[in-house]
Amino acid sequence: MPVRSESTDAIQVILVADEDVVERFPGFIRYLQIGLIDEPIEFLLVAPDVPRTDGLIAGSTKLVRYRKLPKLFRGFAMRSVMADVKTALAAVNRKGTLLIHSLSLPSAPLAVQIAQGTGADLIINVASRAALNDPQLMQYLSQASELVTPVRAVEDAIHRSSLSEKAAQTVPFGVAAASEPAAFRKGDHATAILATGPLEPETGLDALIRAIAIVNREFKDLAAFIIGKGGYEGELRRLTNSLGLASNIMFTGRLEHLRSAMAAADVFCVPRTLPYFREEPIHAMALGLLLIIADDAIHDGLTHNRNAVLVPDGDDVAIAGAIIESVRNQENARKIAAAGQEHVRKNHSISGMVSRYQQIYEKVAAPRRTYALKSPQPSATRRV
Repeated sequence: MPVRSESTDAIQVILVADEDVVERFPGFIRYLQIGLIDEPIEFLLVAPDVPRTDGLIAGSTKLVRYRKLPKLFRGFAMRSVMADVKTALAAVNRKGTLLIHSLSLPSAPLAVQIAQGTGADLIINVASRAALNDPQLMQYLSQASELVTPVRAVEDAIHRSSLSEKAAQTVPFGVAAASEPAAFRKGDHATAILATGPLEPETGLDALIRAIAIVNREFKDLAAFIIGKGGYEGELRRLTNSLGLASNIMFTGRLEHLRSAMAAADVFCVPRTLPYFREEPIHAMALGLLLIIADDAIHDGLTHNRNAVLVPDGDDVAIAGAIIESVRNQENARKIAAAGQEHVRKNHSISGMVSRYQQIYEKVAAPRRTYALKSPQPSATRRV
C-alpha cells in the first residue's frame, strides 16, 4: 500500500526588517502575519527600535528590537542582535524548522548574519532593480535559498543577472479592496489629491507642486495633501509658498492610518519613477482612487487610461493636464479608478499573497523538516 508522509514540526520564521520596511511595507507585514495565523508557522520579528515598529506586530508574533548604531559599531550591534534572537528563540522553546526572511535589501546584511548564526536557510525580498548593480548586495543575495519580488520587472532583472540560476519568483503584495471607488463620489466637495513618500528630491514632489499651481489657475478649491517626512520638506514648503499655494497644499507628516486618509481623497499621484517598489499606489488603487503615476513606475499591469493615468516622469505640465482632465470628466476618472480597483482584486488579493508565501516557506523548509510515515487505514470490508 502507498505510504503518506506528514510533517511533524512547525516552521518558525524570523522576519528581519529595517526602517525602510517600516516606512514602505507596513501593510504587507501585518497581512502576512494575520493571513498565516491559523497555520503551523510562527513568527519572530527583528525590527528597529522606532515608534512605528509596534504597529507591525499581529497575532502571537514576538518582537526583538535593535538600535541603529554608527557604522563603526555595526559589528557590535549585530552580535548584540544575534544574542537577543537566540534568547528569544530559547524562550519560545523552538522545535520547528527555522527560516530567516529578510523583508528588504537593507535588511539583508543583518539577515545573513542571523542565518549564519542559527544555521537557517535564508529568503530575501528584492524590491529594486538597482540592487542587481551593487556588488556588495549581490553577495548577500547569492546566499539566499529563495529570492522573492513584488513585481515582474525585478524578477526579470534577476533572471538576466549573475543570479540567473537562483530560485526567484514574483509574489504581488496583497491588499484589501474597498466595495466601491472613492474617486469623485457624488457630492459637492473639492477635489482632493494625495501623495506620499520620503520628502526627498528623488520623490519628485516638487513637480507635483508645480502641477498644482497650473491646475489652480482653473480650479481654485483644489486641495492636496503631501504625506511623509524628510530633509527636503523645507524646500518643498518654500516652493509651495512662492507659488501662492499655502492654502491648497498641506504637509501632514507621517500618518499612522494612511488608508483612512486615502479613502477621503480622489486622486493619488506618483510624479517620479522610483527605482524601488512602494506599497502605497496599490493601496490607493484598492480604495478606488484615480492613480496618476510616472509611466515607467515599477508596478505591474498598469494600462494608460484603462486602470491608471500614466504621465512622463516628473513632467509637471503632463501631471497638471491629467488632474484637470479628471476634474472636468469625473465620470470617466471614476471609471478608470474602478478598473484599477478591479485590477487589485484580481492580482493583489491578501489570500493569494499569503498562500504563495506559505508555499515558499514550506518549499525552503522541506529539506530540513521531520516527516512521519503513515500507512493509509484499511477500508472496511463490505458484506454482501
